[in-house]
Amino acid sequence: MKRLSSLFLGVCLLLAWAAQASELRVLLNEKKVDAGSSWSDEGFQIQLAKLLAERSRRELKFVTLSRKRLAKALEDGEGDILCGYLPAWLAGNFDWSTGFIDVADVLVSERRTLPPRSIADLAGLRIGTVLGYSYPEVESILGKNFIRDDGPGAASNLRKLVAKRFDYAIVSEAVLLHHLKSNDPPLSINPPLLIKQFKTQCAVSKKGNIGVAEINKLIAEIQADGSLGKLMGSVNRPHQNF
Repeated sequence: MKRLSSLFLGVCLLLAWAAQASELRVLLNEKKVDAGSSWSDEGFQIQLAKLLAERSRRELKFVTLSRKRLAKALEDGEGDILCGYLPAWLAGNFDWSTGFIDVADVLVSERRTLPPRSIADLAGLRIGTVLGYSYPEVESILGKNFIRDDGPGAASNLRKLVAKRFDYAIVSEAVLLHHLKSNDPPLSINPPLLIKQFKTQCAVSKKGNIGVAEINKLIAEIQADGSLGKLMGSVNRPHQNF
């Protein structure tokens, strides 16, 4: 009887392990999810996760954690992937996928002001920025004349722009495009100035259910068949280079 019980327990453990191994556990920043930001970065991450899980034939599971716990969870194998980051943003012992998520930071100004011809035109002027974020491209041009007005996020900075708290703000293109689409509150802007354009990646746990080679293979597949492009949407970017 003991032997049968042990055998039954072993089978149960094996089935539980197999079920977990067939999952794709995607980490998300709980602060962004709780804030209801499903329209922008987190919304894209959720749809991307669904696409990757479908292509990998795995059951999708979201693991929402605070920003400070994400790297440790990935290192410990509590989650498999965390997308939309760069190695410079997230230190830890994990692998990185190829860069594939197009991201841009732009400088926005209300039409009540003259549009800056370059970043240098903003020396000594207050610029809406996000607390904790660095802007090396702007810092290298303005130096000590880079006057930051830190806020909790890009969306709140756009609201401050409307409220005339300042005349300029640096925001992500995704946030700006969503705001212009909803127009709530109404925002009338000059052509934005492109500050930086880059491709973010997925951090992949070394102790997870899926390796970076398979993630890269999935990325290549959704790029090749147009699924990624359809997800990101064909957008005429409303910015100019500086």
